[in-house]
Amino acid sequence: MKKTVFTLGLIGGIIAIMISLGMFIWGGIQPSNYEFGRQIMTSGAISIIFSVMGLVSSILAEKNNKLFGILLILSAIGGLFTTLFFYVIPAILFIIAGILALIPEKNKNTI
Repeated sequence: MKKTVFTLGLIGGIIAIMISLGMFIWGGIQPSNYEFGRQIMTSGAISIIFSVMGLVSSILAEKNNKLFGILLILSAIGGLFTTLFFYVIPAILFIIAGILALIPEKNKNTI
């Protein structure tokens, strides 16, 4: 289960960082409308914070699975609010990883 949380979080984090950086750069090269470009850059910058939070949470999920599972879900929700539909795939991956991190592992040694 921990490998699944790590893998989903890693893939979601990498995709999210690429999307966030793309939005940040795209907002910076908007010459026609300064205010629109600034809003896109701000959304991209805030989204980078949520992306890094999700990536770090997936890496550290084996140490404290409840805390980092909640942080994965919060980073998915925060990323969706800042970038809307651009963040759908990373948000789905973060939410699945967060739910899997919150589920307690069963001990295989018990009968």
